[in-house]
Amino acid sequence: LAYALKRMLDKVETEWVEGKAELMREKQQFSSLVEAMYPPAVAEKLLAGEHQIVFGVQQATVFFSDIHEFTALSNNVTSTQLIHFLGYTFGVMDTVAEYLNVYKIKTIGDAYMCVGWTADAASHA
Repeated sequence: LAYALKRMLDKVETEWVEGKAELMREKQQFSSLVEAMYPPAVAEKLLAGEHQIVFGVQQATVFFSDIHEFTALSNNVTSTQLIHFLGYTFGVMDTVAEYLNVYKIKTIGDAYMCVGWTADAASHA
């Protein structure tokens, strides 16, 4: 009976250790995802558990773009070609946004939106 009880406890402990390790991996994966999606100051607050995050800046620039004649283009190419075109186009825009230190808000269809701000008003926009 003691041996069976010890085996059962060992099994429970092993499952608990494995579950804890899996939870730590998932937490790290979540943290990495949040850090990739948000500016560092926002990611830090989200990971600390804050739900409403507000930053005040004196000046900001919001950039919207839309691909000219996108509907006509999308009717004349295959879906694979369209996905490759959008992936390439938005990839270039993401690279430029990263270089300029602006934050991409979202892409929807052929629309791209990003925002940038700086503490130095003289270097803004």
